[in-house]
Amino acid sequence: MPNGGGVVGSKLVVGADGVIYFNGFYQTGSTQQVTAVTALNPDGTFKFVWNALAGADPATTPAVSSSGSVYVQSFRTLYVLDSSGNESGSVSVISLHDPVLGSDGTLYVAAVNGLCAFDSSLNPKWVIPDTLIIRLAVSPGNTIYYADNVPADVYEASSTGSVLWQQDTGGVFGAPVLGPDGTLYMTCSNYMLYAIGSSGVQKWRMRVSSIQGVPVVGADGTVYLGTGSGMLAVDPSGSAKFLTHEMYYDSGPSIGPNGMIYGVATNGLYAFNPNGTQAWDVAANYAGNLALDGNGTLYVPNGSDFEALDAISGVETWSESSPLSGDLYFPIVSHSGLILDYGGSGSVAYNASGTNLWSLSFGGYGNLAVTSNGTTYTGDSGLNAYNSSGVLLWSQADYQIASNLALGGDGTIYFCTAQGSLCAAHPGTGAILWSYKLFTRGSVEVEGGQHVAVGPDGTIYVTGGDGDVHAID
Repeated sequence: MPNGGGVVGSKLVVGADGVIYFNGFYQTGSTQQVTAVTALNPDGTFKFVWNALAGADPATTPAVSSSGSVYVQSFRTLYVLDSSGNESGSVSVISLHDPVLGSDGTLYVAAVNGLCAFDSSLNPKWVIPDTLIIRLAVSPGNTIYYADNVPADVYEASSTGSVLWQQDTGGVFGAPVLGPDGTLYMTCSNYMLYAIGSSGVQKWRMRVSSIQGVPVVGADGTVYLGTGSGMLAVDPSGSAKFLTHEMYYDSGPSIGPNGMIYGVATNGLYAFNPNGTQAWDVAANYAGNLALDGNGTLYVPNGSDFEALDAISGVETWSESSPLSGDLYFPIVSHSGLILDYGGSGSVAYNASGTNLWSLSFGGYGNLAVTSNGTTYTGDSGLNAYNSSGVLLWSQADYQIASNLALGGDGTIYFCTAQGSLCAAHPGTGAILWSYKLFTRGSVEVEGGQHVAVGPDGTIYVTGGDGDVHAID
């Protein structure tokens, strides 16, 4: 940042020409903090710094057009800069959200007065009033999808500002899942499983006894969901195909080789064939999470032991006791072997043959992530990075981490704090890129057990803490 001091306060955006844009804070003196839009050339040199924002405005993420125009939202004003960093226009609009660009150059802002659309010169095009938007996305065809807070509805709007459909969901519980035919499946806080067609019309809904995690969809369109009454399978038309024996499932199901479905219940791990017949079960005190590699092996923590099972037969291929004390929590299959998040005392890694590769003992939550080049991140006493030889690269001691560490495709480190926020940290420095408040702590102590995972499309999923499942784009 300018003058050698500052912090990146937004997501990074890469333009069509490779220029990197971000919004952040830096000090102009001993006390004054200024918000600046910074552009870096691909070689890391400064292209421009635009710091006309007054004081410490919110560091929203800039939006960059194909021509290099940069749009940035302050609290009360939306600005547009040309490709050289010169201000070329502004409009008064109050928002704390990032502006979103459509493929036709239309700019969308979730403002306090509703959803606003502007042309590339910031001339108003239309407004959908009386919406308190908490989620906003624009498709490649410039169809707009948004969710508001009160009521907890999901909407689709056209590029001309016409609301095409609205769905009263009662509050989305988990991440929506897309089926092979484009149907959107979601579980909601009213204990309903919804199927929404690509046109926004509700195809069907089904009440379930309770919801455990998010659904998964098989190649034939069958929807599987762990519930308080068993493993539920629903065909694409909304008819129940089967409900397994009465058993409370602790997490969402997984689909493995040959379409088999796996779920961790209160008394063990169960595997079902696609027709609902039970393939096998293993009675054990599993922790509610499992990992599946590309070779058809299931990895499951069992107390202080760690087990590998053949996914087809359920036969144990190996079992190893952890060299550390305490129970195992979240198995992760990584490039360098199997990494175990080991709550409270450290982390341990095995290769696919069950050989103990290494173990790290530390206090805190016991969270760890390893990159393909051997860089290791730990969440003990803050966030720390070590190279493949164990040498400390950097440390951010002030973070109160209360979850595992998850890595995005670009190397970004994601974790939850004890205060109930999801944070994204820079892999090279550990600096916070952005944070998102998941829930309010209030007078209730937030328990541990939060888990973060990153989907192949970059969506971040968070469970625990407030008892809900969150999906953040």
